[in-house]
Amino acid sequence: MKALQFILTVAVLLSALFFVIPSDIFIIDLIQSFALQAMLGYAFIAFILIVWKQRRLSIPFVSAALIILVYLLPYINLNSTREYEIEGNSFRVAHYNVLGSNILYEQTVTQALATNADLLSFQEVDSTWMEQL
Repeated sequence: MKALQFILTVAVLLSALFFVIPSDIFIIDLIQSFALQAMLGYAFIAFILIVWKQRRLSIPFVSAALIILVYLLPYINLNSTREYEIEGNSFRVAHYNVLGSNILYEQTVTQALATNADLLSFQEVDSTWMEQL
């Protein structure tokens, strides 16, 4: 039983670390975008185990939830949004993630120009998008 508990603890903690260790691999980055849901899942499992009086088994799940929570804290905006105005002037920014597989070049560029933004920003631009922009 102790060996099984050890294996469970290691597996749960390693899976939690999977959500917080930076990666440049697209599929891992995509999975990591579900860190909040994973944290809630770990917390839910820990709660169920505590209700079932399995406190010892709940420890890795509580730990995993806390690891992910600490990772997510900088992304949680606890302050209200502030608006700034400098001498009545405003500055508009439009940002587009064009995604490399997007082939709607003309439509996207037309839409971006129609925003009348002071600054246009494009993300995931490849060589084809560079030519179009």
